[in-house]
Parts: sequence; structure tokens; C-alpha cells
Amino acid sequence: MSIEELIETLDQRKDEAIERTFKQVSKYFEEVFEQLVPAGRGRLVIQKKSDTYQDEETEESGPVGAEVDNYSGVSIQVSYN
Repeated sequence: MSIEELIETLDQRKDEAIERTFKQVSKYFEEVFEQLVPAGRGRLVIQKKSDTYQDEETEESGPVGAEVDNYSGVSIQVSYN
């Protein structure tokens, strides 16, 4: 295995770990928000450099690649019904 292949593999694992962690944190945020505001709903949304925001719930699964490099932040969406 060359150094370039190793770097690519490690980058992919890093990206997968970041996405997996975000999804877990987002799930728990929704659960906690629902307990704090029973009639409301809260979500975490990843923002991308190219978009206003990226909806993780509707994003199709695909190769991760350099996807994480396009993330610019996280926003919070809440509603109080």
C-alpha cells in the first residue's frame, strides 16, 4: 500500500466518523428537544459551502469522498407547534 492510498483511506475513515458522529448527535438533539418542548421539534442541519444548508435526513447515501471538506457549519432548526 502506498502512502497516497493510506492517506486516502484515512481521509475516508475520518469523513465517515464525522458524519456518523453528527447523525448520532443530531438524533439525540431531537430527542432532548422533544422532552424540553413537548409540542415542538428541533433538528440539527449540516451547512455546506455551496448550499444554504444540507438536510441530512433526505440526503441520499453515496460515496463520502471529500464531502466533509464542503461542510461550513451546523445550524439549528426548531418549531414550536
